[in-house]
Amino acid sequence: MVRILSIGLLSAAIVIISGGLGTMATSAHALYVRSEPPFNAVLATSPAQVKIWFTQEPAASGARIKVSDQMGRKVDKDDTKVSFDDPKMISVGLNNVGAGSYLVEWALVSAEDGDPSQGSFTFSVGSIVQTENADGLETSTLISGLALTLSLAGLFLSIYALKRKTL
Repeated sequence: MVRILSIGLLSAAIVIISGGLGTMATSAHALYVRSEPPFNAVLATSPAQVKIWFTQEPAASGARIKVSDQMGRKVDKDDTKVSFDDPKMISVGLNNVGAGSYLVEWALVSAEDGDPSQGSFTFSVGSIVQTENADGLETSTLISGLALTLSLAGLFLSIYALKRKTL
């Protein structure tokens, strides 16, 4: 009985702590949700633009997407804008890009809380060529994933403890 109670209390503590981590990580910044082209995509044809969606609306004056090829040459049209139809999406036009790998770097300031956020990802046209400095998802996104995993583990332990108690 004491062991079951201990497991239940430990489970509750894990849920409370990991839930707090998830809230802290997700409310602090505008996080990357998805993009076109997708993260690490290999495309058959060149895209005309890059679109990125976030968890918060970016401020129009603080949003920037920079796209460069594997030699570090800029290939975007320097026309980053926030979408009127979907205010959590920013985009930038691309010059006629050919086969190769491209680094997309983005930075923004959240219109909701004023916090800055930045990140990068790659995509390739034709075949994959390694591009330097792509960090992919933000650290805060990884922390959110860890917090969710810990929350689920705590929930399963709580259910297990309750089932054992009723048997």
